[in-house]
Amino acid sequence: MTARGLLLLLAAVAGGAAFGLLALRDPGYVLISYGSRTFETSVWFALAVLVLLAAVVGTAWTILRRTLRSRSRLSAWSRERRIRNAHAKTVQGTIELAEGDFAAARTTLTAAADDVETPFASLLSAALAAHRAGDAEQSDQLLARAEEAAPGAGTAVGLTRARLAGEAGQWRQCRQMLDRLVSEHPRHPGVLRLSLECAERIEDWEGAIAAATALGKLKGEDANALEAAVRRAWRGRLAASRGSETVAAHARQTWKAVPKALRTDATLVREYAEALLSGGDPDTAESALRAAIATDFDPALVELYGRLRSGRPHRQLEAATGWLESHPQDPGLLLALGRLAIASDEPERARGYLESSVMLSPTASARGELASLYLAAGEVAQGRRLLEQALDDDRGRP
Repeated sequence: MTARGLLLLLAAVAGGAAFGLLALRDPGYVLISYGSRTFETSVWFALAVLVLLAAVVGTAWTILRRTLRSRSRLSAWSRERRIRNAHAKTVQGTIELAEGDFAAARTTLTAAADDVETPFASLLSAALAAHRAGDAEQSDQLLARAEEAAPGAGTAVGLTRARLAGEAGQWRQCRQMLDRLVSEHPRHPGVLRLSLECAERIEDWEGAIAAATALGKLKGEDANALEAAVRRAWRGRLAASRGSETVAAHARQTWKAVPKALRTDATLVREYAEALLSGGDPDTAESALRAAIATDFDPALVELYGRLRSGRPHRQLEAATGWLESHPQDPGLLLALGRLAIASDEPERARGYLESSVMLSPTASARGELASLYLAAGEVAQGRRLLEQALDDDRGRP
C-alpha cells in the first residue's frame, strides 16, 4: 500500500471512530413529517443515509456520463468511418470515370456524395458519368443537386450543362445556355471559350467573331489560336455570302466589316473573290485579287487570278506580266499568264508562257492548257501526247 493510501485509511478509521463516539454521546433526533405520515430517526443515521444517497447519485452520474461519452465517441467514430468510405468511393468513382466505366462511376460517385460533407465535386462527376452512360435525365438531376450543394457554383454547373449538350451534338441548345451565361459573365474565359466552339459548330460566324474578340481582351489567352479563330470566322461569313439571294452585294457588305489588318489575308481574299465570282461580279473580284497579289504574292491567289474572266482580260494580262519581274521562274504565275493570254486571244504569247511552265513544273493543268493550244494549231501528235501525260497525272493523284 502506498503512503497516500495508508494516510487515507488512517483518516477513515479516525473519522469513523469520531463518528461512533459522537453517536454514542448524543444520537440526536430527526423527525420528518409529510401529510399524515411521520418518520423518526437519529441525526447520525439520517446523515449516513444522506452520505450513502450522495454516493449512489454520484456513482450513477459518473456511469451515465461515461455512457454518454462512449456513445458520442462511437458516433464520431461511425461518422469518420462513413467519411473515409465516402472518400474512398470518390477516388474509386473517379478512376472508373477515367477508365470509361461510366455506369459504375455514376453509382459509386452518387453513393459517395451522400456521405461527404461537401458533395459538389462527387455530384458533378456523377452527372458527367450519367451523361456518358446515356442517362440524360439522371445527369440533369445530379447537376441540380450539385447546384443546391454549392449555390455559388452556378456558373460551373451551367458550363457543365452546356458542355454536355455539346457532347450530345445539341449545339443549338448549348448555344442557348451559353447566351445566358455570356450575358451574366461577359469576361469569363471558360464561358467565352465554349461559346466560341459552339458558335463555330453551328456556323454562327458573327457569334464566333464576338467570342474570339472578347477572349482576345483577356490575359493569358493564346493569341495565335484566337487570331486563327477570327480568320476562320470571317472566312465563314464570306462563304455564307454564297447562300444569299444577292451574293455579290452580301460579299461586298461583309468585306467592308472585315478589319483592315485582315484584308490582306490570302485565304480571306480568296474567299471574298470566290463569293464575288459566284455572284456574277468578276470585275470587283479581279480588283481585290490584283491588289492582294501586289501586296503579298500568294500562289493560290495567282492561280485564281489566271482562271478569272473579267471584262478586261488584257488589263489582267498586263498586271500579271508585271509580277514576272520579281517571280520570273514561278510555274504557277506562268500558267496564269498562259491562261490570260489565251483569254486575250494571244495564242503565241500563251504558248511561250505555258511551255515555260511545263518545263519548270509539268503539272496536269499546264499540260492540258498547252495541249489545247497544240491541237488548235494542228499539232495533233504533240497535243495528244500532252493530254495523255495530263491524264496520267490525274490518275496518279491520291
